[in-house]
Amino acid sequence: MSASSSSRKEVTGTRQLQDEVNSVAAAEDENLLLKAQVQALRDKISILESTLLQRAEEIEQTRAELRAREPVQDTALLEAKLEDANGWVFRLAGERRVAEESLRKAALENAKLVRENGVHAAERERLADAVQVMKRELEGLHDDIVNERALREQAYVALAHEQSAMGELRGVVAKLRSDNAAAATRIAQGDASLAGLQAEVVQHGQRYRGQADLIGWLRVVAMEMQRSRRWYLLSRQQQDRRLAQNLADAGLFDAHSYLQRYPDVAQSGLDPLDHYIRHGVEEGRQR
Repeated sequence: MSASSSSRKEVTGTRQLQDEVNSVAAAEDENLLLKAQVQALRDKISILESTLLQRAEEIEQTRAELRAREPVQDTALLEAKLEDANGWVFRLAGERRVAEESLRKAALENAKLVRENGVHAAERERLADAVQVMKRELEGLHDDIVNERALREQAYVALAHEQSAMGELRGVVAKLRSDNAAAATRIAQGDASLAGLQAEVVQHGQRYRGQADLIGWLRVVAMEMQRSRRWYLLSRQQQDRRLAQNLADAGLFDAHSYLQRYPDVAQSGLDPLDHYIRHGVEEGRQR
């Protein structure tokens, strides 16, 4: 649970406790008001009792006067006053009963409020203790929030440093990638150049081997020609035929096959061996 969530819950609990405290204070105010009303009723009953006692004395005095006097003509007036006094007594008695009933109800309500006040007092003490506990918890929570803010600030600073380092690292990586791409391009160019050089080496090797083979072949042919020249007893045509036969038998040059393979040479009337040595080798013809 985060500190902000705990803080909201603590504030909500504090508000609830404050509402309960306010409710208890309102009940106490109501209790004081009811006590004042009860006292007012008691004062009113005292006044009524005093007035009733005074009226009762006046009535008794009036009756005593009636008994002491002789019958006179104003007896009706006295009886009217007596009746009026009795009415006052009855009304005062009724008011007293109403006041006593109100006082009884007020006493019951007061007793109820006294009991509730006792409960509220205990509840008030419990709430006061809870408020103190809540205050201590809020103080601890405040310290936790301060510490958390400090840690968060440190985390922000560390994150900023990390982001800066990551930016520098991205720059280094981008440069390395660029250098790597350039190196790969140079390597590809080098590979292409190497492949070309290898192809040239192969071509030169093939050409060299071909030239070496040609040189060796020419040496053998030259040796055959020199040997055939010793056949001085034979005619020129016989010597050429003998040389051609010896070269064919040795697998060095087949004049007959050469002429069949290349009709243009046959049409030219040139000696096949002489044509091959002068032209056929460079033209890539088979001997």
